[in-house]
Amino acid sequence: MTGKRENGDYQTPAGFAEKVCAYLKEYRRIQPSAVVEPTCGIGTFLKGSLLFDAKEYYGIEINPAYCDICKKEICSDKVQIVNADFFAFSSKSLIQNKGQILVIGNPPWVTNSTLSVLGSDNLPLKTNFKGMKGIDAITGASNFDICEYIILKLVHEYRDSDTVIAMICKTSVARSIFKELKRNSIRFSSCDMLKFDAAKVFGISASACLLVLQLSETFMTLRHRTE
Repeated sequence: MTGKRENGDYQTPAGFAEKVCAYLKEYRRIQPSAVVEPTCGIGTFLKGSLLFDAKEYYGIEINPAYCDICKKEICSDKVQIVNADFFAFSSKSLIQNKGQILVIGNPPWVTNSTLSVLGSDNLPLKTNFKGMKGIDAITGASNFDICEYIILKLVHEYRDSDTVIAMICKTSVARSIFKELKRNSIRFSSCDMLKFDAAKVFGISASACLLVLQLSETFMTLRHRTE
């Protein structure tokens, strides 16, 4: 089965993506040498992030039709679209230039249980990714949000660097990410949750935010903020 429900597919409006990128550049002073959009869909954030004028851009997307749209809509030799399964792929391995990396996007808003019920094959490998113990590892407590899984995979992939991860997600997912950072002793300098009106942007009823996570190579004074 395919469609918006299966993939948690809420494509980001171009105007909103542009505002997010402008905020990161103007207020957070982010100057990446490389930009990555995992599960990039039709590449809205990739297109909006061209304002950073980074040296290289990568979009990873499993849907070949979306890949074709990206290639037609984004006219830049710096942008490379990779038709691959994010769950079995390392975006970090693509990056050539040294410097700050910005990982940005809007991962699917759906749980693994929902995808299983719908008969989807777009699932991560079954794994106890939070290291749960006992009954929690084999019961409903191990059900997880795909968006949370994706962000945590990125956190572990880019840990011990000055990478910035900026993701649109449910507020509950952002809070869970923060707890996992602390539980796994992931080094970061700031973790901000900037709330926005999901009904206005996506037409859905949910508490949502832009999670901006600044990872760190060394232990630093940590800041956690919700706006």
